[in-house]
Amino acid sequence: MKVKVLSRSETAFTKETSGDLQKVHRNLAPELHTFERAREFKSALNAAKLDRIFAKPFVGQLEGHSDSVTALARSWRSLPISLSGAADGELRVWNIATRKSLWRMQAHQTQVSGIAAAPDGESFFSASLDRTVKRWRISLAGDVVDVSAPSMTYAGRYTFHSIDHNFERPLFVTGSRQIDIWDPTRSEPTTTFAWGDDSINCARWNPVETDVIAATSTDRAITLYDVRTQSPIRKVIMEMSCNGLSWNPIEAMNFTAACEDHRLYTFDMRRLDSARVFHEDHVAAVIDVDYSPTGQEFVTGGYDCSVRIFREGEGHSREVYFTKRMQRVLSVRFSLDAQYVLSGSDDSSVRIWKAEASKERGILRPRQEAAHKYREKLVKRFESVPIIRKITKHRNLPRAIYSAKKLRSVMLAAAVRKEERRRQHSAPKPFVAERKKHVVAEVE
Repeated sequence: MKVKVLSRSETAFTKETSGDLQKVHRNLAPELHTFERAREFKSALNAAKLDRIFAKPFVGQLEGHSDSVTALARSWRSLPISLSGAADGELRVWNIATRKSLWRMQAHQTQVSGIAAAPDGESFFSASLDRTVKRWRISLAGDVVDVSAPSMTYAGRYTFHSIDHNFERPLFVTGSRQIDIWDPTRSEPTTTFAWGDDSINCARWNPVETDVIAATSTDRAITLYDVRTQSPIRKVIMEMSCNGLSWNPIEAMNFTAACEDHRLYTFDMRRLDSARVFHEDHVAAVIDVDYSPTGQEFVTGGYDCSVRIFREGEGHSREVYFTKRMQRVLSVRFSLDAQYVLSGSDDSSVRIWKAEASKERGILRPRQEAAHKYREKLVKRFESVPIIRKITKHRNLPRAIYSAKKLRSVMLAAAVRKEERRRQHSAPKPFVAERKKHVVAEVE
């Protein structure tokens, strides 16, 4: 006689610890689970609601400055170390983990317009409107930071509005009425670029193609320079001037510019006659922009007293952060691990925000991480369902921003109607896409 015996592995049915949950084995055959999709939809709806309930993005505030925070920078060597500069010329080094100021110095006579940290983590540079750039030596030993007196001071002909350090070589670039490239061991710039007489608002090195520099200027132009040929490459003229610029650290050809027309424009440097994407949601001039180290998101700050996070390639922000006391945001930066966002505002405070508003801080157990990933996948699967889309995209806004956004939508709708009526009663003419309308000309 043939007897069938059940054979089970002892490890598959034994709990790892006495407090562990009993393992349950399920038959995943679809014919046995006719209500699987309905249950998953209900779980996705609950996950979307929980995500908004536990969305608490504000982490803390760094106090100490007595004037507007005009410049921020992150250390490339130590994760919790960040630097800030104020309108009264003060510099500070912060430990983000402990929220304490580790060092302060009255470095300049007037506003600090930019801070650039060297990739080796041993020095940083500060630029000011007093026509000087200073180099500071910094040594990190645990929670102790030692910053000596400025090891070198570089004097310029004009006021400096921007500074950035090369990612591979010991060079830094400054923007004033011209683009200057400096060797830290020399007191005079090694290379100078000039295309017109207007001031440079922002100059940034490409983190991948490290011989290319992009700069925005007050003549509404975005200009590209090549260090190898020691000449400007080309420039694009916008309808309104741009205040800030940031390169995508992963896609070497793309950069995003923050403009006075309440929008941001992402360009491909190989084709400047049209923006790849334009990003909108701000209701006032956008002052600063910074990409995440992953290249998948970027953070912006503007005169509407809000901080917004955009996904790369999307036209609208996924998050908006604000507080009752926060004033105009003058500088923003992502942390080195892309988990946090720093913002410096007119109310002399540096604020720390979570990049993911509802994400738990600290170390998570494997089961917690698996549950978070499962809920994210569920919401992603049903994101097109109206009720879930409404929950995930809705954000409460301050009355001033809400009213300005409502008025702007009415004005844009009126402009669209006017354009349609004009087309109906005039000779046919080619349609111009919105991402091309704000590009006036491309000059080579």
